[in-house]
Amino acid sequence: MVKGIWSKALADLNMHSWEEVLEPGERIGGPTPYGSSFWTDFKRCPYYFDFTHNKRWRRVEYNENLEVGGLTHEAIGRYYAMGITLLEAHSKFTPEDDAACLNEAHSLIDRAEKVVPVTASIARRLVKARFALYGPGKPKDDRRDTYGVEVYLGIDEPFPLTTRIDRWCWSDQLKGAVIHELKTAKQRDGRLLASYRMDFQFLIQQYLWKKVMNRRRLPLKAYGVDLITKTQQPDVIFEAVPVDPKMLKDFEKEMRWTHLQWQQCRALNHWPKNRGYRCRFCELFDHCASGGKSTQGWRKKKKGEH
Repeated sequence: MVKGIWSKALADLNMHSWEEVLEPGERIGGPTPYGSSFWTDFKRCPYYFDFTHNKRWRRVEYNENLEVGGLTHEAIGRYYAMGITLLEAHSKFTPEDDAACLNEAHSLIDRAEKVVPVTASIARRLVKARFALYGPGKPKDDRRDTYGVEVYLGIDEPFPLTTRIDRWCWSDQLKGAVIHELKTAKQRDGRLLASYRMDFQFLIQQYLWKKVMNRRRLPLKAYGVDLITKTQQPDVIFEAVPVDPKMLKDFEKEMRWTHLQWQQCRALNHWPKNRGYRCRFCELFDHCASGGKSTQGWRKKKKGEH
């Protein structure tokens, strides 16, 4: 009996998304038009990009890690967004305000639990661990330092590029802005930490901040990852990430070249396959190996679905 219940829960985890509980336009975060997923998919393989972005196919099963990360992001984002609203109204946090901030996070997870109980359970555990250190009245409560949540940034030139900043704070000590990127991970290890130095999404955010926000006299002084691990006892850690001007210059050169390639594919309406060793690990392997005949495990996106 227990095994049957667990199997059903796992099926729900794969076949349904927590986003099903949202009303249109309700989500405060989420993907952007020309963000890291857009450009990563193109660099990975133009054919994969065409199949998933232009022709709008997606996997039937949802990715467990992305689902847990998405729900955790949204819940914590709502907590901080409510904090900004209440602080502007009252200039200080009352016990009722603290409860309202926490309710913004937990109520979303409660709603998601009715559709994806496993996803909601994991997200609740991670959010609880975060609030144990950063919640109301806790030693690291940083709502007062938070100035923006899920801030959209974008440019059209020299290439289209967009992102959302999970959260940014003002540091009087540094006399500038600090970006906080929330991440969930299976565990904290050397490989994860080493990847931060060249993380594509991090570079996009740093680059766009300097392009857009520096003009508003909000210089970027630091970048960090608010990491929550999915271990039995979740670790909640702030990891500083270098902001390297040389790396950003190199990133711009890379993006100019990628943009030219994308423009050429679009102009010719030709999206070639990047055949190579990594094809065997690609989700589209069976489709490509069948000469494009098989779409098993894939479905067309619904109208309005990103």
